[in-house]
Amino acid sequence: MRDLRQSSHYARFMSQKGWAALKIPPASEHASAVGFSPIVAYIKQLPLFPFSVMKVQRFELLPNFDAVERIALEHRVFSITLEPGVVKRMTSSQLDMLMRQHGYRGSRSPLLPTKTLHVDLTGSQKDLLQGMKKDARTSIRKAQHVSHRQILGRDDAALLERFHEFWRKHGKGYVPSLSEFSLLVRTFDKDAFVVLISSKDAQLLAGATILISDGCAYYYYAVTSQTGRRLYAGYLAVWEAMLEAKRRSCRIFDFEGIYDDRFKQLKRWRGFSAFKQKFGGEEVCYPGPFSRSFFPFKIQSLFHSR
Repeated sequence: MRDLRQSSHYARFMSQKGWAALKIPPASEHASAVGFSPIVAYIKQLPLFPFSVMKVQRFELLPNFDAVERIALEHRVFSITLEPGVVKRMTSSQLDMLMRQHGYRGSRSPLLPTKTLHVDLTGSQKDLLQGMKKDARTSIRKAQHVSHRQILGRDDAALLERFHEFWRKHGKGYVPSLSEFSLLVRTFDKDAFVVLISSKDAQLLAGATILISDGCAYYYYAVTSQTGRRLYAGYLAVWEAMLEAKRRSCRIFDFEGIYDDRFKQLKRWRGFSAFKQKFGGEEVCYPGPFSRSFFPFKIQSLFHSR
């Protein structure tokens, strides 16, 4: 399954945010892989400095490390972060050894969540409910009695703006600007939708933004107000997102991150992780980030022949 960060939609979105999206061939040992696609790397120049940063995320095939270095030199990259997906036919110790051979070291600062939950959407609604903890099922039923849902797409500009205002007011983490949020939904087009949960008197209670890539629905952004938490609206938002993803033929629902005890500095994630874990699913653990610093010039370019 090709990860969201390696999709053409995401590459277009990042390009419009000012990142260069460049394609890197896989390593020679993977070059003959059936149906492989080039690996997408993202590069952005730092403001006021002639240097760039580079990130390559959620690849399943190893990149060609020589090609990575050539691109880094060409774009004056001084820092590279590699965040592998589950790399095919390679153990974590083998991956760590290979990364060290190429000058990369494990980093304590992941850019993406290093552990997530995958819920299988291919079964029936009954199967989905049975895979949840009892209090999740109970919370969904309670919320259904006092609220209703809407599914928004790119053409629902006024409602998306209203949701964004609600999000800015009640969101606890990063909230993108309205222009960035609108760009995200427009870029993903039919592969993006927003679930809104409202009270009977039309008060917004919760919402979730879902992005779709390669048959997987990603729980990308979510917010619930204090009133919504009392009325279990967050549970209903997840449930309706799963049902809509099933209607769109998605096979997997990815919760986009839970707490990973390898990274103790993210203990604040435990709360929302406990919430996500009530919906069942299988834990997926990624290798974690690797980083390397570069001197972004050829030595000989610093000297001019006379």
